[in-house]
Amino acid sequence: MTRLDRLRAVQCAVKSSSPSSAKPAHLLSQHDEHQPALHSSGPQNTLAYQSKTLSDQSSFDKHFNVGQGNQFYGSSSVFALMVEIMAHAHEKFPDLSFDSSIDYSLSIRSNDCPVVTSSPPSRTNVESLISLYMKSTNILYDFINEADLPTDIEAYLTVCERPRNQLSEKEAHQFFRVSMMCAAASANLSRHHPTYVAESLRFFHEASRFVEEVTSEVSADSLQALLLLCVFCLFHPRKGDIWKLLDYACRLSVELGYHTEDPGRNEDDLQKRRRRGIFWGLYTIERIVGQMFGRPSDLPEDIITTEYPWGISSAHLADQLSLQIISIAHQYRLVYLRSEIYRELYAPANPPNLSIDWYRSRFLNLLAWRHELQIDDSLKGVGSFTADLGYHSTINFLFQPLMLKALSNTRFPAYTNENYEKVPSENYWSACEIIALYHRVLRAPEDSQLGAFPVTIISAHYIFVAAMTILAHSLLALDGRVSAIGPMTDETIETRVINFGNIFEISSSCMVILAWCSERWPGMAGMLDIYRKLSERLLPALTRCGFVG
Repeated sequence: MTRLDRLRAVQCAVKSSSPSSAKPAHLLSQHDEHQPALHSSGPQNTLAYQSKTLSDQSSFDKHFNVGQGNQFYGSSSVFALMVEIMAHAHEKFPDLSFDSSIDYSLSIRSNDCPVVTSSPPSRTNVESLISLYMKSTNILYDFINEADLPTDIEAYLTVCERPRNQLSEKEAHQFFRVSMMCAAASANLSRHHPTYVAESLRFFHEASRFVEEVTSEVSADSLQALLLLCVFCLFHPRKGDIWKLLDYACRLSVELGYHTEDPGRNEDDLQKRRRRGIFWGLYTIERIVGQMFGRPSDLPEDIITTEYPWGISSAHLADQLSLQIISIAHQYRLVYLRSEIYRELYAPANPPNLSIDWYRSRFLNLLAWRHELQIDDSLKGVGSFTADLGYHSTINFLFQPLMLKALSNTRFPAYTNENYEKVPSENYWSACEIIALYHRVLRAPEDSQLGAFPVTIISAHYIFVAAMTILAHSLLALDGRVSAIGPMTDETIETRVINFGNIFEISSSCMVILAWCSERWPGMAGMLDIYRKLSERLLPALTRCGFVG
């Protein structure tokens, strides 16, 4: 229904557009001279920058040529922000060039290696990987019932010792569950031990033989299998079509009634919590992945009545592990708030022109959410760390349209900012905080709480958005026509020059993290090159102009 509403809105926009206009701005194809397009040959030759006449750009949605196909990225994606930054930078630095040998196809290509067959894993290895999965990934997405693990592990080890062509339905599900948990845990562990990339793919290869069997029925076990495949694709996005997997999982969850509270359903408290945890874990992945690429949702909010699995009222009574679970339940609320912002800000075919008061109101809602659950640093873990990242990434998400508009307008010398448009400073500081947090993650010892944190393509996009937001603020500060404002907690919002005193330290961390991401996902190598080339120009310019205090 959400997609249908958007299509109808687009159709109305087309019908109501001026006859003198060949196409509305939001429907321009990648072949139009005003529409940027990216190919693998490098951005300086393939970005068709918009003309140097000031115009009203109603949409920042992008269509890219990717290989032989066409890829859409909505204005909530990092790629829309990247195009505006590069177009702006090209006007300021005409001699700016990029490495044409680097892949700029924007594909999320993981650094896979050949699957190597080996002897069955030992009990110790399997139990160690399952333990890692449960204290990391399963905290974020509560799909696995811990009480079932001893039986599942025994069944898995038994199946490993005999031919696998005649498994019962239950055995197939048990073998698949354990294999996929081990595959995800190995992918997580590979940032400490690269050899576990091969282990991850080996477990996945074993599990994939039973995909059709374990996903063919309308059952809770089939939903669980689909969700495990979704989780694995967050580490290895080229190993499955995550859009189709999420679509099937959403449809199945609705068919099973997981999206609603049915008074006639016979459940005890534990079963209710399990169902709610599974649904909100799916909701979180589906929403965040969709918003990363600017795509509509398959789970409309109108039909959702499922309660959150945990309330924050019991947080003061909880131990460290329980606090992480409660933090994630609190994170589900944030994703819901973020989805409401998306529907108002990004989903309409004709983007709304919202006042700064609207943005301030949404910012204060997010700040209130953050203040509801404060956890001491000594008790921080995977769940609370995710909530911190979620907050700062949502601040960037909220203010991205203002950054896009400011970058687009200030490319033109004729722009005079007669409407006194401003950009917030909060998203600059949130972007810096995201980089600092992920720098801590990548430096964390393997046996620490942050050492177990699963770094996925969602993490990569949070990092890329943060890096691009920092560059965007740098460009706008040097341009000077659109001022920063803040803080938004003040009664009167005033213009305030951002002090880029931390820019060299943050930029150094950005380079380290983006280099790691480009090794893990080579299809993102272009982002590292873009950041490096632009920061080499912008940081000295900020220093010369007195912005680095």
